[in-house]
Amino acid sequence: MKHVPFHPLSTGDRVAIVSTSYWPTDEILTGATALIQARGLQPVIDPVNHDRWGPLAGTDDARLNALHRVFADPDIKAVILSRGGYGLLRFIDRIDFDLIRNNPKPFVAYSDLTPFLNYLPRLGIPTFHGPMARDWQEPDGFNAMLDILMQGAGTYFDADVPAADIVATGSVTAPICGGNLAMINSVVGTDYQIDMRGKILLIEDVCEVPYRIDRLLRHLKLANAFDGLAGVIIGTFVATEQASRPFMYDEHAMFAEYFANRGIPVVMNMPFGHMVGKRTLPIGASVIMNVTGAHVVIRQAAKLFS
Repeated sequence: MKHVPFHPLSTGDRVAIVSTSYWPTDEILTGATALIQARGLQPVIDPVNHDRWGPLAGTDDARLNALHRVFADPDIKAVILSRGGYGLLRFIDRIDFDLIRNNPKPFVAYSDLTPFLNYLPRLGIPTFHGPMARDWQEPDGFNAMLDILMQGAGTYFDADVPAADIVATGSVTAPICGGNLAMINSVVGTDYQIDMRGKILLIEDVCEVPYRIDRLLRHLKLANAFDGLAGVIIGTFVATEQASRPFMYDEHAMFAEYFANRGIPVVMNMPFGHMVGKRTLPIGASVIMNVTGAHVVIRQAAKLFS
């Protein structure tokens, strides 16, 4: 599907912060606002950020309406989620995707928003797996995300990596899909299941012990979800409690069991996910991924901005 080209953000453009899952603290909103303003952009704090329904930022209807509101507003030029947690799946089947198709704009999130990030590319709208408002205390990563929205990106990653992080070498040009491993699993068998064929799979997670990571991977393998993969980017798996809950083998061996013998490039411990220093990747947009024995490059292959 041909992608809808975005216009890069310009000084004075309005950028919405909205909540679809857990509610953000005032500190999160204040910190993110300051970073956005420092770039000459105008942050717009949607009212739903101040709603409370248990841990959620308002009722399902309130969060759904907020998502529709920021996309429908022509003065909003980009949308950044406040934080993840849980809540999107409670109303994903009621999202007006026609409204979003008719009002495309850059959308940045990760974690709980993984199914949404991967559904918009079906409409021809790439999304961005990157820092949310909650990550304001990581200004380098947050500003790098804003750089992408304002200037585009030629390269998303280009660095030497430890040889132990290379699961399989190779080079491929393909779109990226995926994100949070648990959320990828949560939509298997639904209309929102992620089609991984011909794509580079990104996976990451937080607070999952090794046996649960293996179970999530095993479920996807049993569902034949990995068939036709073009490559794999394994992000961070933060707080896996490896020492207190040892698995029968280490994480490298676990990922190698699923991905090493597919004839595709595979690299692990990449700076994407629930970690400090996270970087931004496009979802649904084609990239060139090159993995050698000691170096990884992920760079733009398809133009995202007009």
